[in-house]
Amino acid sequence: MKSRLPLIFAGFLCVLPLLGSGISTHFEAADRAIVEVDEAGYPDLEALLRRHAQILKVASVFPDWGYLFEDTVAAAEASHWPPFHTTGLEYLHQTYGDPWSDHAERLFVFLCGLVCHGAMDDVWHFGDTAFLVQARQQDLPDWDPDLAETAIEALTDFFVQYEHRSDWEVLDWWIPVRDMVAIANQAGYPEMTQERILFGSAIQKLAARLEDMFASLVYAPAKEFLPWTEANYLDWWDGGVADGARYSARRMEAYWDEYQSLSGNGPTVGLSSQPDHDHPCPQPMFVDLARTLVTNGWVQLRWESAENGGFRIQTAALVAPEKVQASLNALNYGP
Repeated sequence: MKSRLPLIFAGFLCVLPLLGSGISTHFEAADRAIVEVDEAGYPDLEALLRRHAQILKVASVFPDWGYLFEDTVAAAEASHWPPFHTTGLEYLHQTYGDPWSDHAERLFVFLCGLVCHGAMDDVWHFGDTAFLVQARQQDLPDWDPDLAETAIEALTDFFVQYEHRSDWEVLDWWIPVRDMVAIANQAGYPEMTQERILFGSAIQKLAARLEDMFASLVYAPAKEFLPWTEANYLDWWDGGVADGARYSARRMEAYWDEYQSLSGNGPTVGLSSQPDHDHPCPQPMFVDLARTLVTNGWVQLRWESAENGGFRIQTAALVAPEKVQASLNALNYGP
């Protein structure tokens, strides 16, 4: 019977659409995308991605931070898709030129992470045979579609975390904040400020830590709850993680070509356009929960400044775990 979830992961099902849904999944897809790049056709791109692999992975979860705030939802949505990515290339060329410095290389790889995020979302969400659509029809056919897809995304993150990604959140989380603020302004989103980016990114890292802490408890009941999802999330032919990695690699190759064209180092190529479909975003209640945890002092978010206007997100401190648990218990768990 699938009308109720065991309490231990019902609470996290409620909060992870904001705090964790897709984080581990995007990280895994970006990691796999590196080896899918055509080394013979794009040797410089492939070497660059390998050299800065951690930056690519962290950037692949970046776009969703903006759903934390009502006034940055449009900016978050825009950062998923090619028009924003093209603005990033224009800024990179105008600001840093050629040849690239180490910082310019790192910024390009970070922008590639945004490309990976949009590519994975594109194949994961959209189309009759897309993984998320099939998982909903196979595992939760009687649920409200939006709620079913939220549950599947949240719990798939636990599958990825338990099977592939344990402890990845402790690695370096570098974000080129000053550059991203400038790119957002150039793209028409001045609401994407340094303060908002730092807060949202720190929430994402906290979410990854929560996933890692609870994955071993959630994994078994989640696998029983979503058997088709667990068996197919990696290798489903249309929108599974492996397919998303291949598509991400093709999109990064096109992105590399776009920069070469823009900088005059390659043939002229057409600019990518935004897909003509809507992208789902988290529910407002999760924004309220995140703000409660932080503003009440129950969780302390931390970051430190780095070179060239960047920041490193540190692991959040859980100040009052009993208060956090109480807030989860107070949520309405039932679908």
